[in-house]
Amino acid sequence: MKHTTTFALFILFVSYLVSCNTDDATRITAGEYDSAMIYREFAPPLRLQFDSAQTYRYGTDTIDINLDDVYDIVIAQRLPVNLTANDNYTDDNYPYTRLVLNNGVEVATKTHNVPMPHDDRHVETWVDTLQINTPIDKNMDWMATNYFVNMWVVAPSNSFQGTTGTWYNITNEERFVGIRIKMSSGYKYGWLKIRQNTRDNIEIVSSAIEK
Repeated sequence: MKHTTTFALFILFVSYLVSCNTDDATRITAGEYDSAMIYREFAPPLRLQFDSAQTYRYGTDTIDINLDDVYDIVIAQRLPVNLTANDNYTDDNYPYTRLVLNNGVEVATKTHNVPMPHDDRHVETWVDTLQINTPIDKNMDWMATNYFVNMWVVAPSNSFQGTTGTWYNITNEERFVGIRIKMSSGYKYGWLKIRQNTRDNIEIVSSAIEK
């Protein structure tokens, strides 16, 4: 009986180690895909379609990452007709590009410590800009689903002071957004490839997620 109990405990211990090693291992890297992933290339790349208003344009598009016929990410962009740094922006018209997360999708994020009046500080969260081959795993900071997270903003003077976001100064470059989807069996990891020609001209190039 003692030997049986010892053996059972040993099996549980080994299973625990294997589980830990699997969880701690790098799942994928940005730009990588194989037959174990759902890969989608947009040809031509997705460009936002805009509705015009008197002073700004608003555009959105949706992406179904895992091809289950339910949209996972809304890419939204609000742009003044003349995009300039302007202290007169209000909460109703300031320019931004953001991701709205649905259907269990989370995105990798980066935080900035933002100075505020009276020596206060505020932490602002942005979509991280990943280079190709960046590991994507649980050790990153993640924004939960059913929220939005900005890529960049030019905000009213009473908010976002000291930072305009991680994507604000990127021009003529391709970067990756780390993504993951929470399933009953755990997380599926993947990425979204975005080409930012200018901050008001972006293209969604491709996506990949573990099956």
